Amino acid sequence: MKKAAVCMAALLALGLVGCMRPVDVEAERARLLALDAEFAKTAQRRDLNAFLSYFADEVTLLPLYQPLANGKEAVRKQWEPILASPNVAMTWEPVKAEVSGSGDLGYTIGTYEQTVAVAGESSVTSRGKYVTIWRKQRDGQWKIVLDAGTPDQPPVVPSAPRRRS
Repeated sequence: MKKAAVCMAALLALGLVGCMRPVDVEAERARLLALDAEFAKTAQRRDLNAFLSYFADEVTLLPLYQPLANGKEAVRKQWEPILASPNVAMTWEPVKAEVSGSGDLGYTIGTYEQTVAVAGESSVTSRGKYVTIWRKQRDGQWKIVLDAGTPDQPPVVPSAPRRRS
């Protein structure tokens, strides 16, 4: 009886493995690169709802100089003022993507540039790099589950004009 149960379990496991579809990792890499590029366009258009649609409900952001931000509402709080401000321009470009062999987890790496116009001064530009981790959802869509970026250098802040005494 024990041998029969073990044999049945082994056959069932082999049957499940046989039903799994092979993953085209190269196609999924290309898909992630294209998806990240589309995501960047939502920021340029300042379309908050489209921007938020790229995030999984359980997303975590690692914002610079701030605590962890968990969930879509935290993403909204972080990004709404940025996307609404005419004084802030944010662009990024993915340069690399990797996908797990199972095809359900991947990441993109790229570079970004953020320019902030300072009233009465020249603008301040920060350049850096980022990593975004994506997870394939049950419906087959890729969603962001973790996002972090770091500047290449500290931002250069224009100095205030000196007062004459």
